[in-house]
Amino acid sequence: MAFNFLRLFLMVVVLLTTGCTKKADSKAFRAILLEAEESALLVRPLKDTEERRSSDRFRIPLPESEGGEGELTVGSLLEIRYSGGIREMYPAEIDGVTEVIRLERERLTLAKLKEIVEKEKPLSWESFEGYEFEETGSGLYIRVYTLEEGWQLWIGGSGPFGEEDGDPIYMKLMQENKPEEAIDIRTDDLNIEMESK
Repeated sequence: MAFNFLRLFLMVVVLLTTGCTKKADSKAFRAILLEAEESALLVRPLKDTEERRSSDRFRIPLPESEGGEGELTVGSLLEIRYSGGIREMYPAEIDGVTEVIRLERERLTLAKLKEIVEKEKPLSWESFEGYEFEETGSGLYIRVYTLEEGWQLWIGGSGPFGEEDGDPIYMKLMQENKPEEAIDIRTDDLNIEMESK
């Protein structure tokens, strides 16, 4: 009987210990590249990521498999895949980075713009980080987002990449070639204005 009890006890121990050695799940988050170094990247997680709750800046070691920075430039939208944990420091660091992927930005639409304007207060550079834009301007940092039906969103200011990001000076929605009829998306009623144009 003692032998059966010992066998049963050993089986329970084996079952419990194999259940505790589960392989860590792979995680991923999207971020904006702020700075590129030879062996690491400084990134800012997008607002809606779980990692952003830990820190607004992360130093990401480049995985061994990375062949250099390639197409990575300041402002690139990235997906960071990792299997380790977050080290709480500033900037925070992540263990077990397995892959860094440059993502294509999606096109901003009028419907998505309305959703962002209604949901986010105050609006900032970060409100539009995941969307494709064209940089233009001289002296000011200006992003032009091309939407459907000839609409454009112009956002201008000191820029989104400094340690202390400056708020945009303006955020104007306008039809191409009609700047005099621009709508300030921070103060004007977007729905009424767009229906009347």
